[in-house]
Amino acid sequence: EIQLGDWSSDVCSSDLCIYEEKILRYIPSGRITAKIKSDTVEIGDAASNAHMNLERIVIPNSVKKIGESAFQNCFGLKSITLPDGIEEVGKAAFLGCEELEDIRIPRGVKKIGSLAFYELEQVKELIVPDGVTKIEPYAVAGNDNMEHLTLSRNITEIANNGCSFCPSLKELYLPEKLKSIGDQGFGKCDSLTHLELPFSLENVNKEAFSYCQSLKSVYIPSNVNLADNVFMGVKPEQKIFVFTHEGNPGIKKLADNPSFKLIDLEYEKRDLERKVEVQKLENLLTDSNLNSKFKLEVKEEKAEKEKDEIVKLSLKAEENGNQLKAPKQPLRLIVELKPEEEEMNFEAFLVKEGKKTSLNTGRIHKFQLEIGRASCRERV
Repeated sequence: EIQLGDWSSDVCSSDLCIYEEKILRYIPSGRITAKIKSDTVEIGDAASNAHMNLERIVIPNSVKKIGESAFQNCFGLKSITLPDGIEEVGKAAFLGCEELEDIRIPRGVKKIGSLAFYELEQVKELIVPDGVTKIEPYAVAGNDNMEHLTLSRNITEIANNGCSFCPSLKELYLPEKLKSIGDQGFGKCDSLTHLELPFSLENVNKEAFSYCQSLKSVYIPSNVNLADNVFMGVKPEQKIFVFTHEGNPGIKKLADNPSFKLIDLEYEKRDLERKVEVQKLENLLTDSNLNSKFKLEVKEEKAEKEKDEIVKLSLKAEENGNQLKAPKQPLRLIVELKPEEEEMNFEAFLVKEGKKTSLNTGRIHKFQLEIGRASCRERV
């Protein structure tokens, strides 16, 4: 029995799906494939909630919004393509779609509701488009096999548990406009090894990085306010090097835990037109220089108009006022591409005395990763 309630008289059925004007209200259970009408502008709340047999959905380009719980607990859903016209994904829209292996969030999306992409057990990568400015609670959380999460450049807030319980997450590059990370924002992301908090960040709330039990080093700007137990759940044998300069009392309090060692690092980024991170900072250290004062400068130089040349970066490091030639072990350089560069392919070179040496690089969506040996006084 289907009760239409107070809907308007403009209710119709197409391919056994029920529509009110241009809103899809109901997909009948038992369907394996659902093809939505071409003039549909919205998939209504709970339109296909808990339809166990549904495996494939065809959504037309006309759709602008996916409503709350639209496909929640469609456990058999394997294939869905979200058209570029979608602007909003509602609360719990895809919660529990455990068989969904791949989903691309369209670039036009501006709002993602809480729990929207929660417990997508098979998804290995999610890319949050630049129109999104806030990660709502559990919005991209609970994804056991997700290895890569690319966040919008324009996110200013990660809500409580926004990206938590992603134990396979290997990298995390936080946007340069981020101001706040809520309680357990990235809790139980226990494959993360390195972390750089951006200079824009103001507050990191309790247990934000709790049980990140593979973490080796983190950079924390001195202005960031840390709540208690931000890194709760560190293993007794774990050693985390915290790089900071003139850290505030909250940062200094980390040293009360013997698993943390504070390292004095003055970190300066100059003339950058993109996000750049230097990771594996612990490779600057030896057993004898843990109390040294380090200085690291990353600068983007104006590129000469040579064929195929996109950007030049210089990396310089000092220890106690003396320039370092090279770390004992490789550092890792992460360079964010501008939006207009994302579809381009790049090669990376180390430049020394005019000679170019090819570097071993990788690519994760908009991030170019240099994973070869990086000098502390050369240009990339």
